[in-house]
Amino acid sequence: MDRTIRFLEDHGIITDEAADKFALRSPIDDVRKLIGEIRVLLYATREENAHVYGESPIDAYNFVPSRSLRGDTCGYWDCAKSKLGLLARYSALYADHVFLPLHIPRPEALEDSVLPRDNISLNLKEILLLRHLIEVGIVRVMVPEFHFCRECAKAAKAQVQMIEREAQALHFAHREKFSGSYRALDGLQGIAGVASLDGPTEYLEHGGIACVFSHKPPWIPGYHGTEPVRLTGKQLEESGLVREVFRSIGWDVIFQQFYGARFDAKYLTDLPGEAEFMNRISNADELVQRVASLAAQLTHTIPLFSEVSIPAILRVRKEGNEPLILYRAALAEIVRDHLAKGEQVTPGRAREIFFEILEPSLVGLKAEAKAMRAKSAKKAVAKVGVPAALVCLGVWGGFLPAALSALFKAVGGVSMAANMAETLASMEKNPYELRSHNLYFLLRLTEEAG
Repeated sequence: MDRTIRFLEDHGIITDEAADKFALRSPIDDVRKLIGEIRVLLYATREENAHVYGESPIDAYNFVPSRSLRGDTCGYWDCAKSKLGLLARYSALYADHVFLPLHIPRPEALEDSVLPRDNISLNLKEILLLRHLIEVGIVRVMVPEFHFCRECAKAAKAQVQMIEREAQALHFAHREKFSGSYRALDGLQGIAGVASLDGPTEYLEHGGIACVFSHKPPWIPGYHGTEPVRLTGKQLEESGLVREVFRSIGWDVIFQQFYGARFDAKYLTDLPGEAEFMNRISNADELVQRVASLAAQLTHTIPLFSEVSIPAILRVRKEGNEPLILYRAALAEIVRDHLAKGEQVTPGRAREIFFEILEPSLVGLKAEAKAMRAKSAKKAVAKVGVPAALVCLGVWGGFLPAALSALFKAVGGVSMAANMAETLASMEKNPYELRSHNLYFLLRLTEEAG
């Protein structure tokens, strides 16, 4: 079991309710101690497993999920939970490793107020939601802090400054598209007011965000009362709210750039504005980006991918990496052959690809698998000399091998039971012809889902 998961379990934090209770109601010193120990565990796990990340297949699908995709752009847990659920499913279906930045503050920097405590609760619930993927090493939780030697620090600083300039350029280019308002709140502990920022959905989840302030902000000095007031252009600029939108994307990209260089990790996002930022500074492999986009749309729109459980997917992946690699190669071939250069993969286009290309091939593979297994059953009949109906009853009716062996022992003696047990053991393994098919991964998913 992952040490961070075990650590949370040892502290009784195994549900969302337990995370809320601990983060929001425990003495602040207890909360600070817990996050300090979590940070130590995350750093230790990162260093101990650094060599593993380099052992991915040659077409490694390693990703850094964006703020939007990991639910960091919305403070409501139900919204963040939905985004993280999609990320979890995508990671299980397609990714080798996903590097998840988790903004856990240093213990001494954690304030004893509602908002910092609520953020700790969200962090804990993120870990719990992704626990199955963390335990098998697909998702790697990272504290987004970097340490460099003097020489490397110079290069890192130059890269950070370049990304910050791009953030500033995007801010200047789009700031007129945003508007804001402010409303004071009375009677809420630790909260003085809320500023609302509205803007393009390419940059803001749901087309707007709310920023909570513990003290009255200095850029609205003449405001009194509790009615919302529109912010002037000058106030909006002084507030830094729009600037922070692009600055946050920039720091997200900085994390990807450093981890991308170290672990060949691509940026994974569902927000057009984040993709625009990355495209301005990166020469990422377009084919990998488009395959990732198709995979994401399939995950979201096709029931087979959206409904099969995460544990079921992980059972299939535990059987070996080759089926997943072959399946991703099949998706890359589809992208090359059926999507025009620069074409966006919409949900409708993803459905077309599945039902017109993938599903017919999958139906054919299922028929082929059924024929191969029936042939194996006939061989079993010839080898042990029992009625074919009895074999088929066991193979297709759900008998476990142990139960079948007992049945054959009753009708044919110990020798027949031993021969049948041996035959059944070989029948349980799909033949190489099936396992080498580029859609075998999908075949196994349908079997597990069924």
